[in-house]
Amino acid sequence: PDYHFLRFFPALLRVMMTEFLEVDGRFARTMRALLLHPGRLTRDFLSGRRYRYTPPLRLFLFSSLAVFLLPFLLASDLVSIEFGQDAEPPPVQVSVSSEQELERLKTVLADLPPEQQELFNLDQALVQGVELDSDFRDGNLYFFGDEPWDPVTNPIAVGWWPQALNDRLNAEAENMPQKMRQIGEDPALIVGEIFDLLPATMFIMLPLAALILKFWYSFAKRFYFEHLIFALHVHVFIFVCLIGLLLLEFVDGLAHGSDLIWLQKITPWLAIGVAIWLPLYLLLALKRVYGQGWLMTLFKAGAISTSYFTMLTIAFSLVLILGFILV
Repeated sequence: PDYHFLRFFPALLRVMMTEFLEVDGRFARTMRALLLHPGRLTRDFLSGRRYRYTPPLRLFLFSSLAVFLLPFLLASDLVSIEFGQDAEPPPVQVSVSSEQELERLKTVLADLPPEQQELFNLDQALVQGVELDSDFRDGNLYFFGDEPWDPVTNPIAVGWWPQALNDRLNAEAENMPQKMRQIGEDPALIVGEIFDLLPATMFIMLPLAALILKFWYSFAKRFYFEHLIFALHVHVFIFVCLIGLLLLEFVDGLAHGSDLIWLQKITPWLAIGVAIWLPLYLLLALKRVYGQGWLMTLFKAGAISTSYFTMLTIAFSLVLILGFILV
């Protein structure tokens, strides 16, 4: 049907949710099956009982969007709860590039009153100074060996990469000190870039997760599409659990801010319950969808988890590098 979208925002939001997630009973039925009955959504979908549930791709898009937006929506509230007006100010983090600078800083701070000296975290300054000194000795960059990096005399050169990519890598190396200083002053620069890349990264991980399932269940006589549907439902479940944990953290912060003792006691146990249910759910889902014995399912669950998290670690490392480049 045609809708007139010039209306009060809550009504418009309800229409949009109804159109996108079909929040008309199917969404509630889908969430109940997803959270409480491992593997049921996939089995019903593959057996043709699809109309009663929200389509898996819509669930994935909505849940992935929610899990990456929610931290930004809750961030200001969490910070205001943790650092209220009565809270003690945190120590000032100091970073120096050499031990000589640290000694000069100690000399200057020695003239300050004791209560002001306690605000400066000199131990952390020493650690940061040594780390920085090891990367930028004598004002130069060191990547491999003892020779300082130089774009002409000692550039970074990966033999099997095209020259254009090596040139880009050396250009990034030249800008690295400035970018590191900018990120040190404002970490939100790289955090924003990383969060911009994560939704697309998780979308790319979907077909890779289905390939992992296809490999470990090569003799299950199932099509790739079936593994993809299972991967979609599992990812949605993981995203919903992450959303739940974020909300529990937010509620716990509210409880501590308002001295609700009973709520402070409940939220940690709920978080523990989610953490226990997550791996158990994945094991039960594999057992019910693929129908193999418990011993084989346990083995394949471990192998699939190891394979997936290895690929996820590589993907997040690339996201971190790309986020640094885009700063």
